[in-house]
Amino acid sequence: MRLKQEAGFYTLVHKPTGKVYFGYSANVCRRVYHHAHGVRNGVHSNPIMRRLGRNWREYKVVVTYMSLEEAQAWALKYNTLFRESDQCMSKPKRS
Repeated sequence: MRLKQEAGFYTLVHKPTGKVYFGYSANVCRRVYHHAHGVRNGVHSNPIMRRLGRNWREYKVVVTYMSLEEAQAWALKYNTLFRESDQCMSKPKRS
């Protein structure tokens, strides 16, 4: 899959466990690349993703391109929906 260097909201799903990581970025292509690099090299900033192993192919990447403002709104909505879920790897942003 070829990603565009545009703003958007992304979801990373660890297929074997169903755990979900989501976020947004002004450049989704670069951000997803950083996630892949962190997973493959065992240096991801998220401790859950580090523990799940180094096989990036176990992740499904879903990207929705939109303005950065819209992506921030989506992230807030997902934080609200998944905050208490044990399937969520993303940490809610504190305001």
